Amino acid sequence: MTTITVPPSTDRIWYDIVTGKVTYQFDFIAAKILMGRLRVKVRHNPGPGVIRSGARELWEVFDKNVRMPSVQKDMKKIWDRRVR
Repeated sequence: MTTITVPPSTDRIWYDIVTGKVTYQFDFIAAKILMGRLRVKVRHNPGPGVIRSGARELWEVFDKNVRMPSVQKDMKKIWDRRVR
């Protein structure tokens, strides 16, 4: 099976996910938990530094776990939406 790559940490998609501009139903439980925390954090302080650090944190959790089947499913969701 081919491993689907994680978009670069600087890709706009991470910012869009953290700010809620785009939403996904993630399969990866760590991403679900992290997104719950990040949504609250960004809602209370939507400054660029908070968004940037949240986007980086989300990217890191996916990048570190890219070989996990649930992460692969989530990356497919992200890439499929980006291609449209």
